This record gives sequence, structure tokens and C-alpha cells, in this order.
Amino acid sequence: MAKIFDIKEAIHVTTTWGEGTPKDNVPDDYEGIWSRPHPREDGPKWGRSYQLINPTIGARARIGVSMSKLEPNKKTTTGIHSHKNRESTYIFLEGDGTMHLNGTEYPVKANNVVFIPPGETHALVSTGKNGIKFMNVWADLEPTT
Repeated sequence: MAKIFDIKEAIHVTTTWGEGTPKDNVPDDYEGIWSRPHPREDGPKWGRSYQLINPTIGARARIGVSMSKLEPNKKTTTGIHSHKNRESTYIFLEGDGTMHLNGTEYPVKANNVVFIPPGETHALVSTGKNGIKFMNVWADLEPTT
């Protein structure tokens, strides 16, 4: 069933991080958007991701959409990494950052779009004085575990 959501209605759920995996208290029957904090290594959060499209709203395909805001001079929680079977797109809405792509750094800013094919290494660092806000859209080519 089609759904319309207002991003401002995203719920904030309690998230715990263990062994690199977030565990959220989203109820099994919840049909909405949810959020999770980006923690720093020393504990406090320094950004937030809103998971806009995911199985909790009935998405059955291997697609995900999130909107994230990183505080100034912070990097994403994943560090430099790659996805063997995933295509990703970053759409930058506000602020400035540095995108690491296959060992090279590129400046990114509002209205830039970055496409990342499977297997390519990438990471993002917020460099703007007000942080950076972006959408991340991804599709897994095969089921993930």
C-alpha cells in the first residue's frame, strides 16, 4: 500500500550499539519512519539518520532510503568501506563535506549527487561549519544477511 510521510513526524527510538550493529526498539508492527543516532567513539551522538524507506513501512524490495545530518567535522560511523552487492547514491542537501571514493578525496556540497557502484570504497566526512545534510538511497543486488 502506498504511504505518505512527513519527515518531521519521524520517531526517535532508543538505539544501542554493540559489535558495530545498531539495535532499535522499533515495535514489530510499527509502520512508519524511524531514526538512529550516529554515536561517537566516546559515546555521545554527533548526528542522526532517519530511515525513511525500510521494511517497517512495507517495503519488500531491497531498497533503503535515509536522511542524515552530521555535525561539523565528523565522519560517518561506517568509516571507509565498500558493499559487495549494493548500489548507493548520496544526495547532498545542505553543507559541505569530503567524500572518499576509492582512495581519492572529493569535495561535496549541497546539490551534488554521488553514485557508488558495488565494490567501490567510500566514506563521508562533514567539513562545513554547520555540518552536512544528505539523503542516502541504496539497493542491494542480492539479499543481505
